[in-house]
This record gives sequence, C-alpha cells and structure tokens, in this order.
Amino acid sequence: MKSLFTFTLLLLLLLPLVGQNELQVLNPQRDWDRKTGLITEYSITLKPAGIYTEVGLYLTFSAQPGDFSNNTDLEVDFTFHLPEKAIVTDSWLWIEDIIIRAKMLDRWTANQIYESIVDRRQDPSILVKDGPGKYNLRIYPMRGDGQRKVKLNYLVPAQWHPDKVITSIPLGDLDDSVNDIENIQVRSWLGSEWGTPKVEGMPELTFAPMSNENLGNFWEANLNQQAAKLNALKVSTDAPLEDGVFLGSLEAAGEQLYQMVLFPDQIVEVVAEGAKRVMVLLDHEPENSNINQTQLLEQLKNHLKASLKPTDFFNIMVADLVVEPERPAWIPASSANIDQVFSDLGPNPIMDLNVLAGLLGEGIAFIQQGEQEGELILVSNNDRLTDLDKANNLINSVMTLRGESNIPIHILNYQDQTIPSTWINNRQFKGNDYLFRILSQQTKGDYFNQLECCVALEDNLTTLFTVVGAIRGQLDVHTSLDSGFCYNRYTVSGEGQSVNLGAPFTQIGKYSGTFPFRIELAGELDQLLFSERVTVPASATVASDTLLQEAWAGQFLRTLEGESQSTAAINDIIHRSIEDRVLSLYTALIALEPNLGGEPCNNCIDESEDGEVVIGLKDRINELIKMEAYPNPFREKVNIEVRFPEKVDPESCRFAIYNSLGQMVRLFEERSYTGSNEFRFSWTPGTGPDPEVPAGIYLFVAETAYGVNRLQLHYVD
Repeated sequence: MKSLFTFTLLLLLLLPLVGQNELQVLNPQRDWDRKTGLITEYSITLKPAGIYTEVGLYLTFSAQPGDFSNNTDLEVDFTFHLPEKAIVTDSWLWIEDIIIRAKMLDRWTANQIYESIVDRRQDPSILVKDGPGKYNLRIYPMRGDGQRKVKLNYLVPAQWHPDKVITSIPLGDLDDSVNDIENIQVRSWLGSEWGTPKVEGMPELTFAPMSNENLGNFWEANLNQQAAKLNALKVSTDAPLEDGVFLGSLEAAGEQLYQMVLFPDQIVEVVAEGAKRVMVLLDHEPENSNINQTQLLEQLKNHLKASLKPTDFFNIMVADLVVEPERPAWIPASSANIDQVFSDLGPNPIMDLNVLAGLLGEGIAFIQQGEQEGELILVSNNDRLTDLDKANNLINSVMTLRGESNIPIHILNYQDQTIPSTWINNRQFKGNDYLFRILSQQTKGDYFNQLECCVALEDNLTTLFTVVGAIRGQLDVHTSLDSGFCYNRYTVSGEGQSVNLGAPFTQIGKYSGTFPFRIELAGELDQLLFSERVTVPASATVASDTLLQEAWAGQFLRTLEGESQSTAAINDIIHRSIEDRVLSLYTALIALEPNLGGEPCNNCIDESEDGEVVIGLKDRINELIKMEAYPNPFREKVNIEVRFPEKVDPESCRFAIYNSLGQMVRLFEERSYTGSNEFRFSWTPGTGPDPEVPAGIYLFVAETAYGVNRLQLHYVD
C-alpha cells in the first residue's frame, strides 16, 4: 500500500522526516509495537533503454520472526533510498493472486484514503517520495504469519563508457531486513545491440540465456549471498555507440522525442591522453562511517578494474604504523594485478591511526620519484584535523612538498557518522571538510563530500574515478534537424564551463521535423577553440519505446521541483505527475482492493515468475462477482442475479447487455439492490426501451470495483 500527500507548502511541514533506512513491521493499533521485518524475496528486472535503464524491484515482506500473533493485522513500513536522479513510475500490490496497479493521486488525498482503510482493516499500499532519492512504502494488512508482495518500477540514468554501459542497483537497504537474503534473481531484457549482460567485479557470476512463452527471451543470473551484501549491484552491457554517438527517437501520442549520448573526445580532435597513473591513499576510522573497510576495499577494487585499462598504472597506500606503497613501483592495472594487490592487502589492512600527513607526504614522494606525472586519490573519513591552524599547517606542508610538480589530489570524504562541526570565517565545516576542500582546490583536484548528497559511497566512487586523468575544457552542444528543430531539451550530464571531454554528454528532448539529426559541438580546450558538426541519419537511430516519454516527464518534474515552490507551482507538479504517471514530492502511488476502487491489472506481467498475466484473474473475478441467468437459454425473458462477497456501492457499478458486435442493446439505469450484496435484473428483448433484436448470443457485462465480469445469454426463437 502506498501513501500519497498534497499540494501546498504548508503540507511540506507535515511530511515525515526520514532518518536511516528502516524496514519495520508494526501493529497500527499500537504504533509503539514495532519489530524489524524480513525480505523473503528480492528479484530485479532490467531493461536498458538508452540514457536510462528501467528497473523493476519485486519484494516480498514477512513479519517472521517478529513475535506477533498470527492473527494480528500488521503494517509494513519500509524507508529506502534510490539514486537521486531515479524516476519512479509504477507500483504494484499483490492481493492474494491478483495484481493491483497503483493509482497516482495527490499526496494528501492518498494519505487520507490509506489511513481510513487501515482503520477499517482493508488492503492498500502506498508509496511516497520524501526527498531526493528518499522513499517510503507502507503496506497493510499483513498477518503475523503471512507475506505481502509488491513491485516498484523506476528509471535510473546508466553510467555510459566508450565500451560499456553500467546500471547500478542499490542493495544497501537489504541490510534493514532481519535476515540475510541468500539469493537475488536478476533478469534482463535487451536487444542484440546491447550484447551480453555482465556483473561488474564478479566474473564468477554470469547471465544465462533463458526463454519463456510468456516472457520471451531474456538473460538470468542468480546472485549469491556474497553479492547480496554489496552496497550496489552493477550490471554492464555493450555500449551501442556509432562513431561516439548513440541516438534514440520515439514518435508517440503526437510527440517526437529523442535521447542522445555522445563522447566529445571521440568527435573532437583533442590531445590523446596517455596512460593514467593513480596512487590511492586509504584512511579509515571505524566509528565515522556506516561502511566497514572490507566493504570499502571491495568497492574500490571494483572501481579500479572498471575505470583503468591494462595499459594504465596504480598503487595503494593505507594508514599503518609504517606508511609505504603496497608495491615499490607503479603496477600495471590489469584485472589480475588489481585482484592480487587487494588479496595481499587482506580484509582489514587499514589501522585507526592519525597518519594523514604521512599518507599525503609519501604519496607525493612516490609520484615524484618517477619521470611520469601521476595523480593522488585520497579516500578518507578522518575528522582529526578540524582545527584551523592544524589544517592550514598540513595544507602548507603538502604544497611545499608538491613544489612545481603537477600532482592533483582528488578527495572523497565519506564520513557520515559522529561528525564534529567547526566554524571557520563565519562558515560551518563538518569533520575535515575545510582541510579536504582547500587541499583539493589548491592542487587542482576534485572534492566529493558524502554529506552533500544522499547517494551511496558506491556512486561517489564512480564520480570520483571519472575525473582521474580527465581532459577538461568548455563544451556547448546544440541539436537540430535538417528539416525542423529541437526544443524542451534537458541535459542530464556533460555541459558547462569545465567538463571532462572524455565523459559522456547525455541529453533528452523533443523535436519537430524529420531526420537527419544535426549535432554541433563547440568549446575550448587549453585555450584552443574547437567546433565540430555531426550528422546522424535516420538509419543510424535506435527506436526507443515509451520509457523515453517517462524519462522526459521525469526530467521535467525534477526541474519544476527545483524551482520556487508556490502553491500554483505545486499544483502544476501534481497535475503533471498524475498525467505523466511519474512520482513527485506531492503525489503518491496507492493500490487499493477492487471493492475500494482498485483495478486488477489485465496486462501486468509478473516477470519475477513465469510471466502469467494477472495470475488467476479470470477465476478470481468469477469468485468475486458471481452471476447467474435463468432460464438460459431463454425465449421471452431472462432473469439475472449478481452477487458480491460483501456490500458494494451501487453507484460504482454499471450493468449492460451487448450484442456479438460489441454494440450496447440495454443499459440498466434502474437497479434492484437487495441492500446487502446482490443485484437483480430482468430482460425482455423488444419491450419497453429495448430495441427489437434477433435471436443469438448476447453478453451481460458487470463493471464494478472488483473488476469486469461477463455472462453469456442465449436468446432463442
């Protein structure tokens, strides 16, 4: 069940505050009675769609072992995170064997519906967005000995590289389950241009080709318990680039949309970069972060393997009693070498010592001993140099050691626990933020602070490694058509005054006209101006599906949410969110029982199972809406009875008779309602308001909150 709230700025004050990730099961009649819940099933579906990948998460929740009575109606309360730029588009709730697709409503209305249902002990689920990347899901009821299944659907920007495209799926929220999930099923549907999917950093886990009459052809992998403990799962495919460009287009509902990925350094003639040389410095204080050093090392190893070529070089130093490089010389960055170095390090090589100055000094000295230039990457959660004088002394010492050498220091500060604050020059700095920020600025490196964004360490490491060895310049990209123009563009990444020309430029927008598609690049690199034009014919364009519409709508809503939030602006966000079916801060996805207005989804396919469309729906509808006609066949008059499992609202029902061509021949305006759960009708063809109709087969159709059911009537001469 999902809960949705409302429109005005005042309501923002009512939004729940979200702290750490939580999965709880509680008795809503006694809110203090809470236990940690379980996730018994976690399945992932992936569908690469260009800039974005569609991700489906299938989750089954349980209260066991929670010491609740088996007969108690419980509520699931799950707070979780997705990547900040994720676009949530759908939510399903299983009610017995029927899939209910959630409705998008304004948040206040949805919340009122959810709360009234919980009071009446009926079935809803509600999903809301509480901030960038922050979500809350609630489901009711779940018996103490029962389970509830949901599906969450979202789009996430993929990480494009010249040779591959990586989709990152957060797994950190699985730690909130009281149990360890031993297996995660991953299924992927992709065209031939994407190649074979792979699990990054875990070559022992492979995707196998599968085929199913309901699901078609797909790839499947089953992750073991070790993989399930990763902070994020990274699945890669081939990059379907042609001369450094990927272009997808869609014409639907009277609109023309495009998505574009391009690598400027493959289009513009820039100075080819030589081999990268990276010295990684690791500093870890256990109490300062949720992540332990074993997890840190595993993620770092995977990023080195993903970001460096075998022709590049690396080395590592960790905080220890004796600070020295892991190897005395640069190490070729082959996958085997990286694995060996981390194996030699062991699971916990970083000591909790204040040797940051030694790490920086030895790192600079190591690079200076060779003839080739190199870069330093400092990954630290140290907070022992918050004092202004101590911080400035270290900065001055580093700059003196660095001298005239060009050694940028890139820093990732991943401290997110027990953070002290210091005021310097009327500005508040947390932890070593002042030291790290000034040090990276002075050495022309980049700085990333975990506290400044809601994303996981995994994502910050990805961003960090994109700046290593970067060719920086100014870039402007303009798109048009031979016959027409582009408009409503949203640059997802890559345009500005100082960008990495080796990183992808991604854009989504609309166009009016016909192909070929024109791309103009202009900018400056090392004080040299450049300009380049690219023409993409229709034959080189990949056909996109309706996910492109959802992606554009998501970008549009992100822009609206970033503007001044007047009442009119909020109402506009609500309207567009509902119309485009993209979750916003002011809307919610709520799934209801059929008798409360929820509609069984006739085309929802459970891709975590064998793919039956709404499993058992026909039989289930027959159980919920029992219909009988007598006599049948009939010559003059037929009597019809409709029975429901409980009392329903007559105004929510519609009853009619149709001929074999689908034409309505009788609409029952007056309904005979017994006052409990039955309707009774009679039909005498050709009398009263009814037209003369020939003998034949007719359908009595009942459209109700439970769904639609049909009954054949045989009219004979």
